[in-house]
Amino acid sequence: MKHFRKALVAILIVAFGAGMVPAAASAQDADVAVRIVARRLEDGRTEFGLQQRAADGDWGERLLPSRRFFPAAAAAGRWLVCSPITPAIADTDGGSFSLGDGPRSADTLIAASFERTCAVRLDGGVACWGRDRLVDQLSVAALDDVVSVSIGDSSAGMFHACVLHEDRTVSCWGPGDLGRLGQGDDVGHVLPVVVPGLTDVTAVAAGSAHTCVAHDDGGVSCWGYNADGQLGDGTTDGNPSPERVRGVSDVVALTAGNVSTCGVHSDGSVACWGWGFGTRPRKISGLSGVTSVAVGWTYNCAVTGGGAVYCWPFLTTVQPLRIAGIDDAVEVSVGDRSVCVLHRDGGVSCFGENNAAGQLGDGTTQGRLTPRRVAGVSEAVDITVTVPSLEGEAHACALLESGSAVCWGRNGFGQLGDGTSATRLTPTRVHRQPAVRGPEDSADRTGLLTSWLDAVIAELEDDAPWLRSAWDHIRDETSVTLDLFGLSGVPISCGVSGEGYACRAERMDISTVNLDHPAILEVVVHDLAHVYDLTTGLAPKKPWGAAQLYFTATYPDCPLVHDRQGVGRELLADTMRILTIPPVWLGFGYYAVLECPGVPDEVSLDAQEVVRDALAGRVPDWYTRNITSGAELWAALRLDPELHALANLAGEFGGLCTTDWITYPIDRRRIPPAGATPFRDGGC
Repeated sequence: MKHFRKALVAILIVAFGAGMVPAAASAQDADVAVRIVARRLEDGRTEFGLQQRAADGDWGERLLPSRRFFPAAAAAGRWLVCSPITPAIADTDGGSFSLGDGPRSADTLIAASFERTCAVRLDGGVACWGRDRLVDQLSVAALDDVVSVSIGDSSAGMFHACVLHEDRTVSCWGPGDLGRLGQGDDVGHVLPVVVPGLTDVTAVAAGSAHTCVAHDDGGVSCWGYNADGQLGDGTTDGNPSPERVRGVSDVVALTAGNVSTCGVHSDGSVACWGWGFGTRPRKISGLSGVTSVAVGWTYNCAVTGGGAVYCWPFLTTVQPLRIAGIDDAVEVSVGDRSVCVLHRDGGVSCFGENNAAGQLGDGTTQGRLTPRRVAGVSEAVDITVTVPSLEGEAHACALLESGSAVCWGRNGFGQLGDGTSATRLTPTRVHRQPAVRGPEDSADRTGLLTSWLDAVIAELEDDAPWLRSAWDHIRDETSVTLDLFGLSGVPISCGVSGEGYACRAERMDISTVNLDHPAILEVVVHDLAHVYDLTTGLAPKKPWGAAQLYFTATYPDCPLVHDRQGVGRELLADTMRILTIPPVWLGFGYYAVLECPGVPDEVSLDAQEVVRDALAGRVPDWYTRNITSGAELWAALRLDPELHALANLAGEFGGLCTTDWITYPIDRRRIPPAGATPFRDGGC
């Protein structure tokens, strides 16, 4: 679909009829003609839409936005949170994110938090990049019809996120502690869950551990952490379920900081509550005609309908001060002593004392108190600046009319989305993020898991080719199962026929509990390691048999794991996991709970070297140093005799003399005694 460069549209709605009402529109420097149409809905809300005129003069279907709701009490002639809009028809072949209908404080199309960024896609889905990006892909895979996204900024790297859907419901995901997901409990969810009881939401704003929404009647509801009064209920008691903020009405725009919340009223005034304001909403004096507001860490800023920007510090009674040199602002975002402003022409200006990470985008790390345009950014429709936990940790992003995005600042976890971890002092283009789309049936969790793993494997296989081998083997036998204890599993079967014997993983079961656990990526990579380890022929035989033997010989005494067997395979799978993805949740330490003597809390360098060599098809040095005869090999194999290891090493030292004692499972009563050796170099 062709997109036009700019079409600045102004409109004055005087009255609304029962049907679609055409409104006058003017376009400057545009390739196509558009008009805004509006209709009054039965419940008193007003719906706006955008139409394009075809070459024959006919007006086509509504293009953008698909739905936008405003309070019925909106004053005639005043656009509130939408004045003016910059509509655009995005090129769906080249964009990655949703454009919506231009800069609007009620529709946050891009949001950044500590080491993470999320944006709404062109198709109504959501893309996230930065810290835990692979798990984020699972979180957002089932989302659609999204019009706004908000992320709770947290210095601990733990975050929750919420989205507003076209049907005016809200979904949230992430840690559930402190009730931040609005579910009435403290349970976390990787997969988004709908917040109960919300069906009329017009805006959503997530703080560090709390969330607030605006309703179409102008009211506000909040839930979550409340130690600083950020829920606005007059107390400091938390609440895990949405509850109306008393005394708040006609709110048309909403924003949340780490521990505070602010709303814009239909008369252009601003009320805030939480840290720096108190436990009840209070009006901010000296502000009028405001269309949007942003809460930062040390001060807040607001934009007026005339394009002016006013800022004021926390914990003071100082009147808001106008920022000189800005008279065409439509939105503002505030971090920790750093501010970025979106202009009507799509440009971005930034200023502030804090520029330690280059979040002002001017090519330096020096603070600057006067706004300066960010070079190379034009046709932006939304902006975001993070509140960093430490000096030098912030970043900023802008969403563009084309549907793409640019970011700058700190990038240690890939939060700039450019495929690197290098800090950028000027804007860098966000790479197209993989879109994981689950099945149409939202209840099909197996289909969702499979779609997600298809994308994960495709992203990781260049650095870990073994993942592709394991996934191709087990993909069609993977399922999500109901297991209240969170136990996943990879059952194996082995065949013994004459002198031939081999093992294979039959299926991979992921429990519903693990599917919605923050460690889901670690769980599935660990289980795929089992698939690779236990399926004869996926790995090169001798190198992999040597690796299997290393763990058997090094950690032989663990009586409570797998009924006296299998500790080696668990430790081997964990080592593969740690070499493939950064260790976050699981490690060797949990075996201590199962009374495994000698098992360290961390993966040893020796273990990593052995597995790294074996994955590369090299026989580990440990094996060549310690296994020099059939007798030494047999002594190590007898510590924990398993058929999958024997299948890889049976050809060593001239091969086995006999195989009639080999069964599945191996019967210890039939195997050769400790003093004997079944290998030919010992003399058959």
